[in-house]
Amino acid sequence: MGLFGRGKRTSGFSHCKRCSKRILSKQQFVSELADKHSIRVDPQTLEFIISGAFVGGWNTVEARKREMQSTFTKVEKDRGVKCNGCGKIYCYDCLINFARPHPTTGGKACFSCGGSFSEL
Repeated sequence: MGLFGRGKRTSGFSHCKRCSKRILSKQQFVSELADKHSIRVDPQTLEFIISGAFVGGWNTVEARKREMQSTFTKVEKDRGVKCNGCGKIYCYDCLINFARPHPTTGGKACFSCGGSFSEL
């Protein structure tokens, strides 16, 4: 691509069309939680799957749930949305902070075409 890798994209990942931040699809999000953080979630509902015995009893389960929720929230910030009109992908930060309101859906409008969004 460019000199010193400028413009080079990370293989298999989408990037925000506004700020170029890496965006995870739902499948990549579930895989990253499992592979890097040992957190299993249901791929359809994104609910935690807790299995195995916990030595400390209920307090240990609750502590693990809090830890999992904290990690889930941090990784979830890398997810994004796709415009239903033009197909461009944006990160949640750009969508929340810079997108105009959509005139009919009440949500946010695409920067390029004014369309509505769906999750990746």
